[in-house]
Amino acid sequence: MNLHSPMWRLKRGFDKDTLHSLFWKHNRGDSTLEEAEKQYAELHEDEVKAVTDDSADAKEAIALTIKCTSKELTEQSTATIRGLEKQREASLKEVSELRRKITGKGLAWKPFLIVAPPKSSK
Repeated sequence: MNLHSPMWRLKRGFDKDTLHSLFWKHNRGDSTLEEAEKQYAELHEDEVKAVTDDSADAKEAIALTIKCTSKELTEQSTATIRGLEKQREASLKEVSELRRKITGKGLAWKPFLIVAPPKSSK
């Protein structure tokens, strides 16, 4: 794992005053300008690829998080709606039973929050 950012590595590779950099070696006479430029171009290409790969990985992780979160929100919303409807149904049945005892006639009602029934797993 590299501890330094790609920009830092590029800056240090290009700096003629940084010990053992590509252009420091050229100024010292250890390599030609063409070799230093070629090595720097390779370094630049490698660092751009590293940044691109990191960005792609981050975008993929974000997309996966969005997908999972969206699915969880849908599941929680559906479960909440079903729970509220169940609670409403129980309350209305209780009121209807009390009314039937008092007046002899119960209540009729329809579901208020309509949600598709859960899919059966096969």
